[in-house]
Amino acid sequence: MAVTLPFMASVAVAETTEIRVIAGDQVIHASLNDSSASRDFLAQLPLQIELSDYHSTEKIAYLPKALSTTGMPKAMDPEVGDFTYFAPWGNIALFYKDFGYSRGLVKLGEIHPEDINLLQALPKVNVIIERSQP
Repeated sequence: MAVTLPFMASVAVAETTEIRVIAGDQVIHASLNDSSASRDFLAQLPLQIELSDYHSTEKIAYLPKALSTTGMPKAMDPEVGDFTYFAPWGNIALFYKDFGYSRGLVKLGEIHPEDINLLQALPKVNVIIERSQP
């Protein structure tokens, strides 16, 4: 006797990696996508770098080593919560306000929505960026 199983659609689930940005006793959480640039960024963790405000729109920090952007879109239109890499300057940019289409900007992931206000309130500060503990 043959058994027929009902049709089941497969759903692709994107892989993400959880990280945290630690500024003293404050922690900002983010989820990184599975791109070549994100994998390069993860390979540099843990990082101790200075995070500063840029144009009252984003927090930026310069990385010690450039990230690979091979196969990545050459530009994007960042939104609130985007965790990005700006290839021309070699810095990460964490957006707490909307911004316009930018060449050289690559999306690495997203900041958790509940941490956006905390990100915006941070002064110029040294932070530790690391993988989140399970």
